[in-house]
Amino acid sequence: MPDYIRKLFRFQEISFSGYIAERRLEQIYARLAGVNRPPRCCTGAIAAELGFDNQSHFNRLFRR
Repeated sequence: MPDYIRKLFRFQEISFSGYIAERRLEQIYARLAGVNRPPRCCTGAIAAELGFDNQSHFNRLFRR
């Protein structure tokens, strides 16, 4: 990770990776609640599409 990104998050309550995970989760929640949700769509497929490549990590974050 570049130093300038680290400096931006140095005094924040959340880390850069935490920030990215929260934005991805927000997108997942929006898709699951949305009217344009594809039929038979599961959270795992959406998570993979949005960059969560580890299913167990995603499940832990999603349950919070």
